[in-house]
Amino acid sequence: MNLVSINAFIGTPMELGTAQKIATFSSLPLGWHYGAGTAISDDNIAAAQSLLDVLLLNGLTRTDAFPGSDGEILLTAYFGTHYIALTVATPDDIAFNHDHADDEISAREGLNLREAKKSIEDAARGIWSLSDLSTHVHLTTPGGNLMTSHSKTLPGAAGCPYSSANAGKMLVA
Repeated sequence: MNLVSINAFIGTPMELGTAQKIATFSSLPLGWHYGAGTAISDDNIAAAQSLLDVLLLNGLTRTDAFPGSDGEILLTAYFGTHYIALTVATPDDIAFNHDHADDEISAREGLNLREAKKSIEDAARGIWSLSDLSTHVHLTTPGGNLMTSHSKTLPGAAGCPYSSANAGKMLVA
């Protein structure tokens, strides 16, 4: 199984910690949780890593993961007062929860991996549209002249071989 994940390239130590933590779940022995506890499947580990990638790519970088005694993986992400939890029972049975300030925004069960990824993207879109980091003003004024202007030859540019003044000469040569 390939445990290299996108977060290895863009991650901070906390994010890498979550990916590494998920990877260690494969070494949990039978009975790891006080005599109970099923081994975590490679498929669940791969699904959790894939979901972690989507969380990170959507700006949800404060993450953690926890093994479940029945072989599931709980993956969490936080942004301010937003909390997202994904429980991977199998790659085709994922529960998604999104809370904001202790109020439930969305809860879905029985999702496949594709549907769970879309749920993350939808939640992130809502989080960022409500965020102070989102721009709510237009940066151009209505009726403003947005026509482009062509470059002008600056004094002394004739001495530059790649200036517009010398472009015709370069084509002929």
